[in-house]
Amino acid sequence: IDLVTAFLEIGWKALGNPFEKLNISSKIFYQTVYAILEKIYEKDKKIIYLNFPSEQLATYTNTNLEELLQAYFTLINCDYNKLKKTAEEIKFFFETNDKIIIKTQGGNLKFLINNNETKIFGNGFKNALILPTGKAEVPIKKLFLNGNFFAEQIYYKNKIYKNATVTFNEGFIQAVNIADSTSKDVFEMKNNLIGSKEECYFSIGFNEKLDNFTNFYSYDRNIKNAVSLKFFDHSLNPILLINKTNENNIEGV
Repeated sequence: IDLVTAFLEIGWKALGNPFEKLNISSKIFYQTVYAILEKIYEKDKKIIYLNFPSEQLATYTNTNLEELLQAYFTLINCDYNKLKKTAEEIKFFFETNDKIIIKTQGGNLKFLINNNETKIFGNGFKNALILPTGKAEVPIKKLFLNGNFFAEQIYYKNKIYKNATVTFNEGFIQAVNIADSTSKDVFEMKNNLIGSKEECYFSIGFNEKLDNFTNFYSYDRNIKNAVSLKFFDHSLNPILLINKTNENNIEGV
């Protein structure tokens, strides 16, 4: 490790919890990978997470591998100097406003943020770059979430739920209104969203190369002007609410 200046991590699973139960050999593999990553961070080395799509990811997202590959190469084939400039502008927006108002089809959502903890590009990891890139994320003070948010897509485990209005009152989720509200999967998602942990995040996407959903949240959060809310169930599985909006529908106070 001491002789290497930069590292590449190719796959997509290292960016979050494993999406299925692991057997013993897989657990050993992940433990080894994370041990190596810890050494890389300790040695202050540069690392790029390629987050490259695979057939397994296509199966997980119920999409076509060729479409995922096309979206991936579209996202990474961007002007990184321009991306960095936009990232700094959004970071400045967060740092100079501690109250955010989002206007979506479901109404207005108001909340407070920890505006000194903005993460861009590497998700807060020093010397790290996660591809595809193009979002700025900031922690939300959950108890100050009030109003309605219309999610064009909700991502939970390997499922996607479309067109849901989520109602917040002082941080508590009072209702999740969705057309398909009878299936067991929807019931599980709603219950885990309503009972989600206090830790949550707001992000704005600014990669202008992508304007359509790919059904993989790690890519879709980068869509230009897409706003997303990220929550966690009590097993730390992320629950993502995403709306593709425009910049005039986001206000800072």
